[in-house]
Amino acid sequence: MVAVRKRFSFPANVARAYTVRMKGETSMPTARTRVLQSMAAVLLLATVGQPAAASVAIDIGRVTGQPGNVVAVPISISGASNPVGGLQVDITFSQAVLSVANPSSACSVAPGVPGSASTALVDGAPAGMGRLRVILFDVGGGAYANGTLVTCNFDVAANAPGGLHVLQGSGVEVSDPQGNAVPATVGSGSICTGGCCP
Repeated sequence: MVAVRKRFSFPANVARAYTVRMKGETSMPTARTRVLQSMAAVLLLATVGQPAAASVAIDIGRVTGQPGNVVAVPISISGASNPVGGLQVDITFSQAVLSVANPSSACSVAPGVPGSASTALVDGAPAGMGRLRVILFDVGGGAYANGTLVTCNFDVAANAPGGLHVLQGSGVEVSDPQGNAVPATVGSGSICTGGCCP
């Protein structure tokens, strides 16, 4: 038989027991060696086969609108294997094309979704850009499943050029109903104006 080699970062004393050479062994393992080997096996089982925490995706909608109109952009979540207790995300947009008429009430929860959406324009956006922060939570302890949670209204400038105008997501934070952080990602959405967009 071949030697059994250490493959994980066990404590040194456990590792020495775990690399016991089986070939040519002429005596029975000591009680201490058997204990250390058992500890190594437990650590191995604890290390192997543990799934990584699922990442929740925050999705900002891609919609079409016309210059001079108000456009509703949905925000949804996907990939949530367990209930989500709350979220925060920033949406950065071009102020030359888009604006938010009422920052404190720009977003509302979708029908049937518990809680309320808190919104505000925040600092930190690049020059010529605006940044809307959206926070969704339920003081009653409600939880959120996959699907559309919030809709946010953007005003399209009357002189907005035709094309695809990006809504860049950033600063995402997601928690479970107990307030523990949940891994999350966010991409970008868009508003297409003036005809067909790619």
